[in-house]
Amino acid sequence: MRHLLRPGLLLALALLLGSLPGNSPAAGDPWGGHSIDDPYAIDQIVLVQTLHQQGYTGEYYENRAYTCGRSGYQTFLLVYPDGLALSVERPLWVRMHGGGVGAYDANGSYVPAEMESANDQESATKLGHLLGEGGLIAKVRAHAAGFRFLMPSLCDHDVYSGVGVPDLNNPNSPDENGRVRAADGLLATKAAIAFARRRARTSHTFLHGTSAGSIGTFSVAYSFQREGLVLSGIVSDSHMMGRGLEDNADLFCMPFPYDRSLLIPKIGPLADHFYPEDIVAAGEMHVPVYHLWNRGDPACCGSALQTYLDEFGVPYSEPGCLHEHRAYHDAIVANPPGGPGRSVSVEVCVNDAGTADPGACNLHSPTKYHYTRANPPGDQLRGGSDYNQAIIEWVDQRLTEPYAVVCPDAPAPHCNQAARAKLEYDERRPGKEKMKLRWRRMAQTAAREDFGDPVGGNTSVALCIYNDAGRLLQQFSIDRAGQYCGAAPCWKPVGGGGYRYRDKTGSAGGVTSVRYVSGLAGKGRADAKGKNNAAKGQSRLPVGVAASLSGSRSPTIQMISSTGLCAGATMTAVKTDTGAVYSARRK
Repeated sequence: MRHLLRPGLLLALALLLGSLPGNSPAAGDPWGGHSIDDPYAIDQIVLVQTLHQQGYTGEYYENRAYTCGRSGYQTFLLVYPDGLALSVERPLWVRMHGGGVGAYDANGSYVPAEMESANDQESATKLGHLLGEGGLIAKVRAHAAGFRFLMPSLCDHDVYSGVGVPDLNNPNSPDENGRVRAADGLLATKAAIAFARRRARTSHTFLHGTSAGSIGTFSVAYSFQREGLVLSGIVSDSHMMGRGLEDNADLFCMPFPYDRSLLIPKIGPLADHFYPEDIVAAGEMHVPVYHLWNRGDPACCGSALQTYLDEFGVPYSEPGCLHEHRAYHDAIVANPPGGPGRSVSVEVCVNDAGTADPGACNLHSPTKYHYTRANPPGDQLRGGSDYNQAIIEWVDQRLTEPYAVVCPDAPAPHCNQAARAKLEYDERRPGKEKMKLRWRRMAQTAAREDFGDPVGGNTSVALCIYNDAGRLLQQFSIDRAGQYCGAAPCWKPVGGGGYRYRDKTGSAGGVTSVRYVSGLAGKGRADAKGKNNAAKGQSRLPVGVAASLSGSRSPTIQMISSTGLCAGATMTAVKTDTGAVYSARRK
């Protein structure tokens, strides 16, 4: 039933690129060197308009680094209650709207034709309307936590998952920047979130997507996680870009075309290589998930039986919506992202307004609407219950959890690299183990605000050690923002711009000091130290790390802050490797 576009064909298409800037695909790479780990740009974000309406302030921005599929720039709207200072810590709710997906064919015609306007710049009015929804958003607006809101645009019509692959068939090139138009919704959305988290002091961050936005929540959260930023949760309503959706697309039972031969080259690897059900089943998704779908939703082929082929080519039948969501649902139940009890996948039966059959279960994207929209109201599988309230109760649980940064499973791909660095781990004296990490002469300008604010804010820090193969050997989490270490604050500003952490007891994994000093390109630096002192009951620094590093010729060390800063270095020379002592440098 499934017909994937062959990589060889993708490469052939890539080689058809014209001579406009930005077109240099790597040999043998169907995505032209683009990946889900590509860096995103926030330095071209421009405030266009500030609005005040119904007790809220809205800041409407263009990100001129990223253009839409037909005209204009990627935009976003940051909304917060009037009078709420941006310096006051609040959680952030990112509302990712739907609107389908599409692409241009070889003739320059848009498929589906009626959705081509989705590729135009989105106005503040369009994005602002999302705040007026009567369903889950209404409950979040009324929440005691005092959420701020972010509404990113979907003007590449790429389910927020494009990584910047040039859109080969797009007849609207060059774009506003003189380049081939590219679907870069993933990069633009991550940039909007990163900007909002820096613009306003943010605690927990949630993504809420409906329809196409439901797909985007997973793409964005998983990509952030690979950098070390684990968001507080995602609410995905009505779709997921897995094998089940592809099977239904091949059956043409959805109310809109989903032509993978056009969409995979446009969107890139997230449309082909990163199935959510596989990522969750492998334990590689750490962001808590609340996934919801409606049993009879026409957008996933409803509750009517469809015929599919199993892995052995044997036909079988099951309802279309169950088929789209089953594998992802089963993976969440078996291996819940974030750990036991932290993720939910739920099938509901919610009717659209005016539906005569109480078992139709046919409302698309139920979280957009108040649960009393239909008669009978609510989730018919659970006695007419308020399904949005169930999500809010899940959010309440997530709000009680820490939001510290963690080390990604592999080195974060786009760090500010240090020209000089040191890694030392000394375990010769039991109970007196020591660690030193150092980064010097960072290649890019290292600004103080890049690090965050662990003094008056909530910035946390992770220290990461990887072996030659890029496998995480050890991480240290310092989540002590605003706290005291003895009689003095754990974190203090340092002269020249930056911060210093000191804790003689090493309560955070044995780490006794961290320092980050800002500077222009080639001037920024950072370091960290840790130790044990068994005589004083201080034994939190892990042991066995020197032995695990033994044999590594080029280990990597990284310092990652919860605001997205990453200082990194890969060692080039090993000085000592005895199993009890490991010392390496980057010269």
